[in-house]
Amino acid sequence: MGGDLQTVSLKKELDRPPHIPAVVAESETRRINMNKAAGIAAVLVIGLCVIGCGRFGGGSATGDGGNANANSNAEPSRAKMAVDITPLVGKSIDEIKKVLGPPSGELAGRFRWEFPQGDLAAETNYKDKTKNKVDYLEFSAKVIVVGGQAAQGYPDYERMGDLIGLDMRGKTPTATAKGDTDDTTFEKYQIGSTTVDRITFNKVSGNYRSVIVEPVRGR
Repeated sequence: MGGDLQTVSLKKELDRPPHIPAVVAESETRRINMNKAAGIAAVLVIGLCVIGCGRFGGGSATGDGGNANANSNAEPSRAKMAVDITPLVGKSIDEIKKVLGPPSGELAGRFRWEFPQGDLAAETNYKDKTKNKVDYLEFSAKVIVVGGQAAQGYPDYERMGDLIGLDMRGKTPTATAKGDTDDTTFEKYQIGSTTVDRITFNKVSGNYRSVIVEPVRGR
């Protein structure tokens, strides 16, 4: 009988769940909660990275934000006008002086005016005793230094046109430059109310550096 009681008592002890001190239980609960919080934070960080890559990624090595294709087809930006050539076309040298003021210089019948973006020259007819007639007007872009390298003009003739107040966008040239050193010309082109013989955009080493406007009678 006594042995049976001891057996029953031992069985109860074995079936009883182990006693875990309150401090240990609280610490374990805190550790589990911290692990859960860390897991949630990691998921949030990964999600933000994925969203960020989708929004800002996909760009080219030039840092164009993924707009390389769009920019390559975009219209060239406009250059700031240096001088409006429209009121000068077909005018004598004296009339041009009244519009622009005294020239910055004159050499052998070539009168020159300086502007921040370049120089405008009016070439007079040597055969004319009064030297009053103008053979042509020529605007040359100013040479600037970019990153230690000298640069002049633009790779497109549209911005050269902007410099003298001519909007050449959408206009069809008579002849188009085919290489790095070539000209793009427009013949019988109307400027204001005057039709000129030719407008020539001179291209040198990949850039259009000057533009010549010739009156109706040619040079």
